[in-house]
Amino acid sequence: MKQDDSREQKIRSVNACKESFTAAEPQGKGKMMKRIGQKMTDWYVRPFGQAQNDFNAAAADALATLHQQLLVQQAALEETQHRLNETIREQRESLARNQHLWQAALADTETYLDRALCAADPASRPVAGVPPMTQLAGLSKEDLFMQLQAVKNAGDTVALRDALAQLKTQYDDKLLQALTACDEAPQNRPLVILCPDLQSADKAVAGEAQRLYALLKNASRYPVRLISLCKEGTAVQSLGDCSTVPEPLLPQMIKACKPALVILCDTTTAIANAGKGCLLMQNLLLRLVGQKPFEGLGGSLMQDLLHLCDYDLHCCCVDSDMAADGMQQLGFRRPFVIGEDRGFVALAEQRAANDLPYGLIHLSEWDRQLKAENQHLIKGHSALRAYYERQADAQAVSPDALPYPQNCYVLMQQQSITGLLQYFLRGKGAVTILDLSPAQSGIAPLLSPFGDCTAAPTDVLYDKIKGHYDVITLFDLLHHFAYSDRRKLWASLRSALAQDGILLLNVPNLRFALPRRLQKGWGQYPLYDVCFTKETFYRELKENGFAAQAMLPVGQGLYSVAGVSRNEPISWTAVVTAAP
Repeated sequence: MKQDDSREQKIRSVNACKESFTAAEPQGKGKMMKRIGQKMTDWYVRPFGQAQNDFNAAAADALATLHQQLLVQQAALEETQHRLNETIREQRESLARNQHLWQAALADTETYLDRALCAADPASRPVAGVPPMTQLAGLSKEDLFMQLQAVKNAGDTVALRDALAQLKTQYDDKLLQALTACDEAPQNRPLVILCPDLQSADKAVAGEAQRLYALLKNASRYPVRLISLCKEGTAVQSLGDCSTVPEPLLPQMIKACKPALVILCDTTTAIANAGKGCLLMQNLLLRLVGQKPFEGLGGSLMQDLLHLCDYDLHCCCVDSDMAADGMQQLGFRRPFVIGEDRGFVALAEQRAANDLPYGLIHLSEWDRQLKAENQHLIKGHSALRAYYERQADAQAVSPDALPYPQNCYVLMQQQSITGLLQYFLRGKGAVTILDLSPAQSGIAPLLSPFGDCTAAPTDVLYDKIKGHYDVITLFDLLHHFAYSDRRKLWASLRSALAQDGILLLNVPNLRFALPRRLQKGWGQYPLYDVCFTKETFYRELKENGFAAQAMLPVGQGLYSVAGVSRNEPISWTAVVTAAP
């Protein structure tokens, strides 16, 4: 009984617990799952999410840092590439400059050796009688570098075809330039020896012409032609380099052969008027045989020859000092006295290398153009003195009172004077200055800050200058005198310069003046003057015992002239000293 009761009691107890558990099940499971979910979230989900976020942020930061580093590396690479390109360009330019310097040094050496051989044995020179076309230089890789690189780096057929087309064009251009330069080089233009008809000429003249032809043919770098000038005939007869030309056909012949130098061989200078004066404007070397070079010479031709001699376009070579003295007394530059053959070869080649000034006219044509403008040429002592006396009361030249661009030129010239004086007189203190410039030039006021300045009257130019001066200035005057008068003035200036004294003057530039005069007409220039190249000015200084210390170009580009002369200075301001 007791056992049954105990069993019944247990069953009721279990049922009660079951009912109690069942009744609490919905609320109990939810709490438990919620707690489990919270625990799972706290233990696993949130740490994992935070870790993922941290990872993502770190990865983004790393990627940003890496991107920034890549940009820096790319910029550094581009800078390195730029520097490399600049280095390559600089090295290429340096190589080109060095190559140019080497070529110049080689040319100087060749010239020195050539002159030495000319002095020793002219005919032995390796370039004597060699046509320039046989000495063409090949086109180097540097000349075609970009085109060759484009061919080398062409990636396909189209690019290669284009690169080869560019190479062809560049090569053709360079080759044409080389051929043109060779064709236009003075060495390819002949030396023409011209004399009267060899059959009827003076024996001494005929013999000298043939001797000079043989000498230059063997010894000169230039090709040589011999022309025998006859009075009658209708056609040119040629045999090799020797031709017989009727005088009416001489202008056509000279124009066709374009001589670098015409050597006129005769007893007098009258031959220069042959062919209706076509020879006057050529680069002439007059080889005058005998002691009477001006016998039968007319006054008009004499004046033309003196004028062209002023410009150093013509040169004379005579047999003796007596003949040279006679020509110098007439106003010509002192002629060369014929000596050894090598001296004549050197003289002929030196004169052949002179540039022929374009635009120069002879004196009679200049006078004709002036008369067409109802003017006359002011030339000679008396005319110049009267001209400057009329200008004595004129107002001094000031940039403020002049139109453009003349005001700029005057300002530049005045500044060139003060600048050069400051440089050459530095450390010397006060000096004595003599100004021989015309009063209206306005030079004297610029000189007073440098020392005791005396402005001499114009008449002092016709007499000996009294006293000795540290500085002598001479502007807008010297070039208005003919060579014979300039020679006297040079001597007077040299005697008036103190020891270590300087002469300051201006020199008109031939390469600017002639195109300008050709543009405006010679009839607009009534005052006779002579213009210079640097070479002709240096030669005149040397002939008269002076040497140039400075040549400052003044007035480049101020006036509109032909393209080749656009950047030529109007004049030079020169500092000159007595040669030791």
